[in-house]
Amino acid sequence: MKELTSDQRRAVVDHLLLRVVQAPCKLRHGAIKEVAQIFGRTRQTIAEIWKLKYTDLPARIRAIPPQRRTTLQRIAHAIGLPSSTLKDYYKRGFMVKYNSHIKPKLTGDHKVARVNWAMKFVRPSNNFRFADMYDYVHVDEKWFHATKIKSQMYLLPSEIPPHRSTQSKRCITKVIFLWDQ
Repeated sequence: MKELTSDQRRAVVDHLLLRVVQAPCKLRHGAIKEVAQIFGRTRQTIAEIWKLKYTDLPARIRAIPPQRRTTLQRIAHAIGLPSSTLKDYYKRGFMVKYNSHIKPKLTGDHKVARVNWAMKFVRPSNNFRFADMYDYVHVDEKWFHATKIKSQMYLLPSEIPPHRSTQSKRCITKVIFLWDQ
C-alpha cells in the first residue's frame, strides 16, 4: 500500500465507490477482487485502502454542519471526495435532500387576530364581498434578510431535519447596504 500514490489510492476508492450496493458503503460481492485485478494489487491492499478511507464516510459527512451542506459540491470539497461520486451516492439514497422553510410560530391568539383583521374587510352590505382596499398602499422594498426563508440541505437518512421557526417571515432581521458611486 505504501507504493501507491495518493492519486492511485483515490482512483482505487473511486472504482470501489462505483461498486457500492447499499447506502452505508456496502460493496457488492467480488468488488474488491475486481479492483485488485484492475490495479494489479492484492485483495488485502485494496481492502485496507477501502477500510481506511470510506467506511467512515457517514461520520465525515455528519462532521459538516447541516447549514453548510447546501450543495453536493460543497460537501464533496469538505470531505475530499469527487462531486460526481457524491452525486452517485445521492442517487442511490445515501443522502436525502431536504428543503427547509421557515415556519411561523402561530399561537391561538395570533390566528384569531389574523382572522379578525381579514374579517374587517368583508362588507356584509355588499353580499359579503371584500372591500376594494383602494385606500391601502403596499410598499415593496429590496432588503437582505439575515437568514434565508427557504434553504436546502443534504442530510443522511438517519439525521433529523432541523426545525426553523420565527414569529413571522416579516420579522426576520433585515440588512440594507447603501453606497455611493
